[in-house]
Amino acid sequence: MGEKERLIKLRDYLRNNGYISTYIVEDFPSDEKSISSNLDKSFDCLKFADLNILVFTCRGKTDSVTSELKYVIGNNLLSKCRVFEETHNGIPAMGTLLKEELRTERYHVVSVEYDNDIDLHEHVLGDVFSFFEKYIRTSRQVN
Repeated sequence: MGEKERLIKLRDYLRNNGYISTYIVEDFPSDEKSISSNLDKSFDCLKFADLNILVFTCRGKTDSVTSELKYVIGNNLLSKCRVFEETHNGIPAMGTLLKEELRTERYHVVSVEYDNDIDLHEHVLGDVFSFFEKYIRTSRQVN
């Protein structure tokens, strides 16, 4: 199963667990006039979503998620992101430089088992629940 199919399964899993406003970038229309429409669309989603879930897998296709994470860090959006990383035979999917950059931001990456959708789904679901529980508590304190 490819990366896109895994993200679709994760999206559908979250929707089936009550998070009906869960989307992958491809779900949104593209601006045909844009030179890099997929990248622009991805950055727009990162800015406007309540929560972004970034998944690094060990399949070697990390260019898109790496670009997204660099954008998030550079635009101070890390507080509304959760980053998950597969590890296979002790080798993490994310590059060392990105991990060091996240460490300087005091950000924790969640490690998930290689090619184990159940583990990924359960970790993401738990993090999504915690994120929104904290979000609701914080918004109640402000009001």
